[in-house]
Amino acid sequence: LLDSPALLKERDFSGMLEILAGFDNQLEDSIRIAEAFSFNGKADIRQIVIPSLGGSATGAAVAQVFLRGKLDIPFIVSRQYKLPVFVDSSTLALPCSYSGNTDETLEAFEFCHARNISMICISSGGELARRADADGVPLIRLPQGLPPRTAYTYSFCAIVRILETIGVVRNQMSEVRKSIEGVRMAQI
Repeated sequence: LLDSPALLKERDFSGMLEILAGFDNQLEDSIRIAEAFSFNGKADIRQIVIPSLGGSATGAAVAQVFLRGKLDIPFIVSRQYKLPVFVDSSTLALPCSYSGNTDETLEAFEFCHARNISMICISSGGELARRADADGVPLIRLPQGLPPRTAYTYSFCAIVRILETIGVVRNQMSEVRKSIEGVRMAQI
């Protein structure tokens, strides 16, 4: 199967080959969308929590590794219904759900909203985007139509850009941009 590109393409029911072949362009698009985000508020942030699950949490996990050693505050990816007990007004929550319909992420949104915890949402739409829009919560809107597990560059870039925008990290989007050429060389 692996030695026959035609057979491999024929059995690629989800279109993964095409998605992976365009990974460099997806990364470039992810950077463009993230860099269009601006945010004027900066609270006294002492920790970052990202409520997210499954494929949607992949970008957060990659950001966590990418930013290791570059942050002076805790950065937690929460993959459960209940947020950690330390989440309070000094927390910036980044609810992230590619579809916008992940129950755990929606519950985290409601928890944060009810307690006046600063939030910036990341989603392609769904209920999370609807709630963010209705409640005036900043939202980085991702493009729709991808399997969540393949859309992680969008949430990864969004997270890095948010942290850069609020001053938690510096010049990390330029580091991400530098990676495009490496991705292109690896695809050849």
